[in-house]
Amino acid sequence: MIIVYKRDKTLYTVIKNNFDEEDFEKLYVTLQDHIKNHTKTSWYVEMEDIKYLTKSVLNKITIFKFSREEHLKNVAFVGKVKWQEQFTELLKPFTKAQIKLFRDNEKASAKEWIINA
Repeated sequence: MIIVYKRDKTLYTVIKNNFDEEDFEKLYVTLQDHIKNHTKTSWYVEMEDIKYLTKSVLNKITIFKFSREEHLKNVAFVGKVKWQEQFTELLKPFTKAQIKLFRDNEKASAKEWIINA
């Protein structure tokens, strides 16, 4: 399940339990649209109790490309280290954005950093 909302130039994403192809499509379209419309986008990603990613999602993640990726300036990942590392490794080839990792108990710090970065 995925929850996505926007505030100014920041896109907030909460991924809970499972992350399937439908969730990926929703995230990808929303992220592309937000990056296209904001020249200095920040992205807050919170991962809660993710149990698995489907193989089709992993395949899609490894081949997607951001249009106007230079508009993505900062990414804050909040969650378990295992998922942070995997998402970071998948995202790195597609963006030059500054990526910062936060633990589950650092949500407030992550939100403050993403707003002020």
